[in-house]
Amino acid sequence: MGPKSSIRIFTGSKVINFDAFLSRLEFEQWHDHFIEKLAARTDPKRHGDLSGWLDHLNNLPDKKPSKIELNNDAIQIGQPSDLTTQQQSQLHQALFALKPWRKGPFQFFNTFI
Repeated sequence: MGPKSSIRIFTGSKVINFDAFLSRLEFEQWHDHFIEKLAARTDPKRHGDLSGWLDHLNNLPDKKPSKIELNNDAIQIGQPSDLTTQQQSQLHQALFALKPWRKGPFQFFNTFI
């Protein structure tokens, strides 16, 4: 099998790199599908608001969650104790700038959507 494609989204000074996600064993059969869909979804021609959304994503705190739970009623990423008060505020502001949310529910650290 040849080298796998990767997706990186450049958002100002940060790069969102999906390689770690795509390299997970449980997603191997979906790799090409994810690459195709991520490329289509992140095409700037498709969304006039993409640069604004990427700016909000760039404002998210740079913090690795202590846990990720996908099997609950609400997808949970991190715990409130993972973030400082300043990071919690930064997360809340950036996430709510991305409204309206059409999916959910999500629990991002201390912010419920």
